[in-house]
Amino acid sequence: MQDIDFFSVRGRDVNRIFGLNLLESSYYNWDEVKLRVNEMEGGVDEKKRGEMERFDLVMVGRRSRLERVKGRLEEREIKFLPHSYLLRQYVMYGRGALDDVVRVLYRMKILFERCDIRAKWEGYKVSNGSQMYSFEEKDKFYEGEYNKYIDLHPSLAF
Repeated sequence: MQDIDFFSVRGRDVNRIFGLNLLESSYYNWDEVKLRVNEMEGGVDEKKRGEMERFDLVMVGRRSRLERVKGRLEEREIKFLPHSYLLRQYVMYGRGALDDVVRVLYRMKILFERCDIRAKWEGYKVSNGSQMYSFEEKDKFYEGEYNKYIDLHPSLAF
């Protein structure tokens, strides 16, 4: 399956609305879809024009969220990772508040770049004699390690 980018739409949705006979399971760049729709025989009726405008508004929202989050990440020197689940959900669907997204990514940056969290987590698992932990336990461990680091370096607190 094609990679999904922030400005793509699913073939299934495009086919349902515009009847372009695209692969149902693939994603297509919206600008390319608009070109195909405009080239359709018989032109674009009012209903389809309205749907195109609706998709355009969705893409404008995504571009806006993408620019905002990239700017905020740059302020904190956090690398933008387009494959990040958290970033994808925020940019594509507007899920989560911008401050919360940046805060979580900042904490992950501190944990992975300054705390060697992978080694600490592996050590924790060995010391407890278990390899199976819930997400809640892991989150609690990560949160504790982050707080310890911030207590030692308060200027880095978010």
